[in-house]
Amino acid sequence: MNEVFPALWTLNWAEQEKLPMLWTPECGSTQDLAREDFPQGNSKRKLYIAGHQLKGRGRFDRRWEFSRDCDQLFTTWGFRQTEFSFWLPMRVGLSLYQALLPWQQHGELSLKAPNDLYRNDKKIGGLLTEVIQRGPDVFILIGLGLNVAGKAPLPTAGVLMNEKETTTERDWQDFLFRWKKILEQALVKTDPLGAEEKAALLEALNRSPLLSEKFKDIDDAGNLITDGRKIPWTDL
Repeated sequence: MNEVFPALWTLNWAEQEKLPMLWTPECGSTQDLAREDFPQGNSKRKLYIAGHQLKGRGRFDRRWEFSRDCDQLFTTWGFRQTEFSFWLPMRVGLSLYQALLPWQQHGELSLKAPNDLYRNDKKIGGLLTEVIQRGPDVFILIGLGLNVAGKAPLPTAGVLMNEKETTTERDWQDFLFRWKKILEQALVKTDPLGAEEKAALLEALNRSPLLSEKFKDIDDAGNLITDGRKIPWTDL
């Protein structure tokens, strides 16, 4: 496996951007690392990057599988805010999807609510947004595990790029810059999704070949609307 991709490319980008960060060749979970470290410091934002993550987790402590046969990205973004918006997790998923759209040519990308990224019918990434309240400060941790290339760790999993596809360090860093920019824009929004955001999120969700019924709308309470059902985002 190519040891510089994608972890060290991400490290190089963070150094170029002069982002506060913590790099480790191997850890249990970047999310746990951020939970322990970020609230103790003074940074407004900090990026945690691991070469290998042995005990990655998602919502409800579901395990994120690690494989040395797969080039995987393991990161957690830490942001110090004054408030947390109910709508942020929706915007986080949409931001990742939009940042990866240049890879759409390699296969259909879609979102599966509330926090999974798919290529065709295989899961390639998972997001985890957590909040820590300490006095007036709100610490928002956004973790991402992404299978980028190589052999997927599970039969139900896929990778962003197959064995015939390649990328350059410049293309990878362009993705990271796009995602950082869209994330920062999402963090300052506290109002419900606007019409353009709803349309973009619905398109990303409805691209999934796994859906049994399409989503028609997202109401101002955060419910996904189908022809016959109203599904709270928080129940997914």
